[in-house]
Amino acid sequence: MTAQAIDLAAAGRNVTFTTRALHFARRNVLFVLGATLFLAIVLAAVFAPLIAPYDPTAINFADKLSPPGAQHLMGTNELGQDIFSQVLFGARTSLLVGVVVISLAIAIGVPIGLVAGYFGGRLDTALMRFSDVFLAFPPLLLPIAITAALGSGLFNAMMALAVSWFPWYSRIVRGAVMRVNNELYSWWTVGFPGLAIFVTVLAVNLVGDGVRDTLDPKHQSSH
Repeated sequence: MTAQAIDLAAAGRNVTFTTRALHFARRNVLFVLGATLFLAIVLAAVFAPLIAPYDPTAINFADKLSPPGAQHLMGTNELGQDIFSQVLFGARTSLLVGVVVISLAIAIGVPIGLVAGYFGGRLDTALMRFSDVFLAFPPLLLPIAITAALGSGLFNAMMALAVSWFPWYSRIVRGAVMRVNNELYSWWTVGFPGLAIFVTVLAVNLVGDGVRDTLDPKHQSSH
């Protein structure tokens, strides 16, 4: 394939992808709107130190309870702190907490679900009863109790939330593994029928070649 043909094929794929993307956007306007807003929030949170006009923790009683305006887009609170800057840095912290909590919950729950679903038996029962202990508590009460035991702090709060959420992931993964584990993956259930079909097709082709060689006058005259 020449370089020009490769370029034309790549251009065709790009056009196809662009066409499909535009078609999807036209049919899913609300999804595109929501995704755009969420992306804008994520970018604002990531670049909060560059976007925020003020230090979110700086106290300025001279600007106490200032209304929204050119100097403070969302006004200020009772301590004179810029609310717009606090919103940006608050979004940054919220996204960090969400990512860390989900990652920790998956890191704890997925291995438990994999082991329980694959091995089954007593190990499955023990691991699931261990998860049920955490599910027995109300969703908000357990994180509060764990945070009270570990002490205040952002990291302790994230650990508490992750511990209270991991049983859901372990149960989901366990169910998926058990479903896949019950499927037939023995090589002989597919190998021998496939081999029988191969031998049959080979035999028919060999017979056909022999009949052709016997009945073909050109082949007989050549001998």
